[in-house]
Amino acid sequence: AELVTKLKTPGSAKLVDQVVELMTTNETTFFRDSRPFEMLRDEIIPGLIKSRSVERQLRIWSAAASTGQEAYTIAMVLRENFPQLKDWRVEIVGTDISNEVLEKAREGKYSQLEVNRGLPAK
Repeated sequence: AELVTKLKTPGSAKLVDQVVELMTTNETTFFRDSRPFEMLRDEIIPGLIKSRSVERQLRIWSAAASTGQEAYTIAMVLRENFPQLKDWRVEIVGTDISNEVLEKAREGKYSQLEVNRGLPAK
């Protein structure tokens, strides 16, 4: 009850940020849950390519992006399977409630362990 009262106090933004960072899981891997990426590759992107062939723009939102592996996985799926998008304006936007993990996502630098979780050796 005391913490909730402090969180509601004006000027408690720093404390709110600390609580958010401590409460978020931030669990992510490349190609996590393969089915959504298969659906993206086999159904969603082909449909979007067809329906947006005139404007040639595609914007994909990766919500709860954590440290960015899902957003980068989307980029890999697009690059490996849809060469026709090279002349399109493609934007992948990753958002998350945690500012700390978004900073890591922006850097796009991962340890060998993080890379090994979901990506083939090559």
